[in-house]
Amino acid sequence: MVLLFSLAMFSVLSVFAYLSLAMLTVTISFRIYKQVLGAVQKTGDGHPFKCCLDKDITLPAEKVHQLADQVMERATCLSNHARKLFLVADLVDSLKFGLFLWVLTYIGAWFNGMTLIILGESAAL
Repeated sequence: MVLLFSLAMFSVLSVFAYLSLAMLTVTISFRIYKQVLGAVQKTGDGHPFKCCLDKDITLPAEKVHQLADQVMERATCLSNHARKLFLVADLVDSLKFGLFLWVLTYIGAWFNGMTLIILGESAAL
Protein backbone atom coordinates (compact mmCIF):
# COMPACT_ATOMS: atom_id res chain seq x y z
CA MET A 1 0.00 0.00 0.00
CA VAL A 2 2.91 2.34 0.80
CA LEU A 3 4.34 1.62 -2.65
CA LEU A 4 1.05 2.58 -4.31
CA PHE A 5 0.76 5.83 -2.35
CA SER A 6 4.38 6.61 -3.22
CA LEU A 7 3.66 6.01 -6.89
CA ALA A 8 0.65 8.31 -6.64
CA MET A 9 2.84 11.12 -5.26
CA PHE A 10 6.11 10.62 -7.16
CA SER A 11 7.24 9.28 -10.52
CA VAL A 12 8.08 5.61 -10.97
CA LEU A 13 11.74 6.48 -11.42
CA SER A 14 11.86 8.42 -8.14
CA VAL A 15 10.10 5.65 -6.20
CA PHE A 16 12.48 3.05 -7.64
CA ALA A 17 15.51 5.19 -6.79
CA TYR A 18 14.35 5.88 -3.23
CA LEU A 19 13.52 2.22 -2.53
CA SER A 20 16.84 1.06 -3.97
CA LEU A 21 18.71 3.67 -1.96
CA ALA A 22 16.93 2.60 1.23
CA MET A 23 17.75 -1.06 0.58
CA LEU A 24 21.39 -0.22 -0.17
CA THR A 25 21.65 1.82 3.03
CA VAL A 26 20.29 -1.06 5.11
CA THR A 27 22.62 -3.65 3.56
CA ILE A 28 25.73 -1.44 3.85
CA SER A 29 24.87 -0.65 7.48
CA PHE A 30 24.40 -4.34 8.27
CA ARG A 31 27.70 -5.27 6.59
CA ILE A 32 29.62 -2.58 8.50
CA TYR A 33 27.91 -3.64 11.75
CA LYS A 34 28.93 -7.27 11.22
CA GLN A 35 32.49 -6.24 10.32
CA VAL A 36 32.85 -4.11 13.46
CA LEU A 37 31.27 -6.84 15.60
CA GLY A 38 33.68 -9.40 14.14
CA ALA A 39 36.68 -7.13 14.80
CA VAL A 40 35.65 -6.48 18.41
CA GLN A 41 34.88 -10.12 19.21
CA LYS A 42 37.77 -11.36 17.05
CA THR A 43 35.64 -13.84 15.11
CA GLY A 44 36.18 -14.60 11.45
CA ASP A 45 32.55 -14.75 10.34
CA GLY A 46 33.34 -13.29 6.93
CA HIS A 47 30.86 -11.66 4.63
CA PRO A 48 27.30 -11.64 6.09
CA PHE A 49 25.69 -12.07 2.68
CA LYS A 50 28.03 -14.86 1.48
CA CYS A 51 25.24 -17.44 1.27
CA CYS A 52 23.18 -15.11 -0.94
CA LEU A 53 26.15 -14.25 -3.15
CA ASP A 54 27.04 -17.91 -3.67
CA LYS A 55 23.56 -18.97 -4.84
CA ASP A 56 23.11 -19.81 -8.50
CA ILE A 57 20.38 -17.60 -9.97
CA THR A 58 20.56 -18.68 -13.61
CA LEU A 59 17.28 -19.57 -15.24
CA PRO A 60 16.92 -22.93 -16.96
CA ALA A 61 16.49 -22.53 -20.71
CA GLU A 62 13.58 -24.99 -20.84
CA LYS A 63 11.59 -22.96 -18.30
CA VAL A 64 12.27 -19.70 -20.16
CA HIS A 65 11.15 -21.24 -23.46
CA GLN A 66 8.02 -22.66 -21.83
CA LEU A 67 7.09 -19.26 -20.36
CA ALA A 68 7.84 -17.51 -23.65
CA ASP A 69 5.56 -19.96 -25.47
CA GLN A 70 2.75 -19.26 -22.97
CA VAL A 71 3.19 -15.50 -23.36
CA MET A 72 3.13 -15.79 -27.16
CA GLU A 73 0.02 -17.98 -27.03
CA ARG A 74 -1.84 -15.48 -24.83
CA ALA A 75 -0.64 -12.50 -26.87
CA THR A 76 -1.86 -14.16 -30.07
CA CYS A 77 -5.23 -14.91 -28.50
CA LEU A 78 -5.52 -11.32 -27.25
CA SER A 79 -4.56 -9.82 -30.62
CA ASN A 80 -7.06 -12.06 -32.43
CA HIS A 81 -9.82 -11.03 -30.03
CA ALA A 82 -8.91 -7.32 -30.36
CA ARG A 83 -8.89 -7.64 -34.14
CA LYS A 84 -12.39 -9.14 -34.07
CA LEU A 85 -13.64 -6.35 -31.82
CA PHE A 86 -12.06 -3.45 -33.71
CA LEU A 87 -12.80 -4.79 -37.20
CA VAL A 88 -16.44 -5.57 -36.25
CA ALA A 89 -16.51 -9.32 -36.80
CA ASP A 90 -19.64 -9.37 -34.62
CA LEU A 91 -21.63 -6.14 -34.44
CA VAL A 92 -23.13 -6.79 -30.98
CA ASP A 93 -19.77 -7.59 -29.39
CA SER A 94 -18.16 -4.53 -30.96
CA LEU A 95 -21.02 -2.31 -29.72
CA LYS A 96 -20.64 -3.73 -26.19
CA PHE A 97 -16.91 -3.06 -26.37
CA GLY A 98 -17.57 0.49 -27.57
CA LEU A 99 -19.98 1.06 -24.68
CA PHE A 100 -17.39 -0.29 -22.27
CA LEU A 101 -14.76 2.09 -23.69
CA TRP A 102 -17.20 5.01 -23.45
CA VAL A 103 -17.82 4.24 -19.75
CA LEU A 104 -14.05 4.02 -19.23
CA THR A 105 -13.66 7.56 -20.58
CA TYR A 106 -15.93 8.86 -17.83
CA ILE A 107 -14.19 6.81 -15.14
CA GLY A 108 -10.84 8.09 -16.42
CA ALA A 109 -12.11 11.67 -16.20
CA TRP A 110 -13.21 11.19 -12.58
CA PHE A 111 -10.21 9.28 -11.23
CA ASN A 112 -6.47 9.14 -11.68
CA GLY A 113 -5.16 5.72 -12.81
CA MET A 114 -3.13 5.28 -9.64
CA THR A 115 -6.20 6.15 -7.55
CA LEU A 116 -8.11 3.36 -9.29
CA ILE A 117 -5.31 0.87 -8.55
CA ILE A 118 -5.27 1.92 -4.88
CA LEU A 119 -9.07 1.61 -4.65
CA GLY A 120 -8.93 -1.80 -6.34
CA GLU A 121 -6.26 -3.09 -3.97
CA SER A 122 -8.14 -1.74 -0.96
CA ALA A 123 -11.33 -3.42 -2.14
CA ALA A 124 -9.46 -6.70 -2.65
CA LEU A 125 -8.17 -6.66 0.92
